Amino acid sequence: MREKCKFLFLVWTVGLVGGLLFTILRITGRVEISGYEKRKLRPGGEGVVLISNHPSLWDPALLPFLPFPWYLFNLKYVFFSVADKENYYDKWWFFPFREFCLPIARGNPREELRALEKMRDNSARGINQILFAESGRTFRGEDFKFSPSGRKIRRFKKGFRRLFLDGILILPVWTEGGEEVLPNKLAFPRFPHFSFPRLWKKTIIKIGEPISLAGIPKDKIVEAIEDIILQLGDGS
Repeated sequence: MREKCKFLFLVWTVGLVGGLLFTILRITGRVEISGYEKRKLRPGGEGVVLISNHPSLWDPALLPFLPFPWYLFNLKYVFFSVADKENYYDKWWFFPFREFCLPIARGNPREELRALEKMRDNSARGINQILFAESGRTFRGEDFKFSPSGRKIRRFKKGFRRLFLDGILILPVWTEGGEEVLPNKLAFPRFPHFSFPRLWKKTIIKIGEPISLAGIPKDKIVEAIEDIILQLGDGS
């Protein structure tokens, strides 16, 4: 009961403030969303794994607030994000957000596998989650996949297929423009020296249809997700 009260407090503080700021950005046209429907955020009452490309540090700050204000009154609409353990989750200033995150130690295969198993367990419990399957910002990649129009993503790690073997629902999302709001740099900015977001720049978010990958051969699952994300970016 104590943990639930703590979580409710954070939802009604961090979640409320963040959601109001997100709403202001939408009203003023700084964030433009297409394909936005409440049913996609909780299809059939089941939890989903939101999978997005990762062009900038701005994207993880926006996507958790997509279900605002519904998560204030129904905690099943809360999305939990996979957060880099070293650069974010373990930092002292990140403490208000830890309750909404699953840490992952990128570059450590054993810890990455453990995080995936935790995600599978969360999905079985109907928990919504956010996964940036590029395992880092797009511009830092070396192996890319391109859409017909030239949009690109980093190739997803093959290990991610373990997460979707049971037909877990995914919610594909494409974002662009965040790299103009928070310009990319090779090194992570260190608190409190974050660049102030250039909020006059526009961020575009495209939300696709929830989909299950059940029936797709396991060696084709990752490629199928990559194609879905890129097609969404191209607007098809």
